[in-house]
Amino acid sequence: KLRDTEKELRYVIRYIKHSTEAVVEESERIFSKLIRSIEKEGSELKEKLRVQERVVVGQAEEVLEMIQREISELKKTEAELERLSRSEDHIYFLQRSKCLKFPSRTVEMPNTDALTYLMYKTMRDTLSDLNGSLDETLSRDFSRVSDKVNSVKEGSNTSEKTKGKDADHTEPRTRADFLQYFNDLTLDSNTANPYLSFSGGRRTVTTRYEPQPYPNHPDRFTSWAQVLCRAGMAGRCYWEVEWAGNGGVSVGICYKSMNRIGGGSDCKLGHNSKSWSLDCSNNLCFFQHNKES
Repeated sequence: KLRDTEKELRYVIRYIKHSTEAVVEESERIFSKLIRSIEKEGSELKEKLRVQERVVVGQAEEVLEMIQREISELKKTEAELERLSRSEDHIYFLQRSKCLKFPSRTVEMPNTDALTYLMYKTMRDTLSDLNGSLDETLSRDFSRVSDKVNSVKEGSNTSEKTKGKDADHTEPRTRADFLQYFNDLTLDSNTANPYLSFSGGRRTVTTRYEPQPYPNHPDRFTSWAQVLCRAGMAGRCYWEVEWAGNGGVSVGICYKSMNRIGGGSDCKLGHNSKSWSLDCSNNLCFFQHNKES
C-alpha cells in the first residue's frame, strides 16, 4: 500500500511540474504575442504621425520657397529702383518703373500651429484614454486569472481532504459517489485532428467530411480523428460523455508524450502503452490498452 502511495505521489509531483511548466510556457507565449501586437500598433501609429508630419512640413516648405522667390524679386526691384533714382532723366525713370515687378498678392501662411496643436491634443487624449482602458482591462483580466489560480489551489486542497476521507470509505459505486471526482473538461483545439470541429465553447466535437483550416501544431493528431482536453489530470477523475449519430465513440486518456503524427498504433488511443480507451457503439462497449481488450 505504501509503495502504491509513493508511486502515485511521484507521478503527481511529475505531473505538477510538467503542467506548471506548460502553463508558464503558454503564458509567456501569450504575453509575447500581446507585446508584439502592441508594438505593431505603436509602429503603425508612429508611421501615420510621420506621414502627417511630412504633409504639414511639405505645405510649410512650399510657402517658404514662394516667400524666398518673392524676396529675391523684391531685392532685384529694390536694386533697380536704387539705380534709377540716381538718373536725372525723369521720363526714363517713369518708363522703367512701369516695367519693374512688385508682389501682386499677399502670401497666406499655412495654419500649421492649429494643425499641430489639434493633432497633438487629439492623439494625446486618445492615447490617454487607450492607456486607461488597457490598464483597466489588464487589471480586471489578470485578477480573473489570479482568482482562477487560487480556485485551483483551493480545489487541490479540497481534493487532498477528499482523498484522506476515501481511505476510510469504500470504493465509489454509484453515480453520486463518482460525481465527487467530477472534472469539467474543455477540448484543446491545438490537438484536434483536422476532420474535427468544435462548438458549445469547445465542449462539443463533431466529425466533418472536409478538413478544418487549423494551423500546424506539434500536438495535433494528423491521422486519427482524436482530440485531447486542455488540462491534464492526476489522481481520481470522473467525467461523463454524450454522443449522437450512427457511429460509435472512443473515450480515453493518455500520457502527454504519446505520439500524434502518423497513422500508426503509437498514435491511436488504447493501442499503445501510453494510452487507454473505452470504445462504445450502439450495442457494444470494450476497454483497450496497448491493443489488448
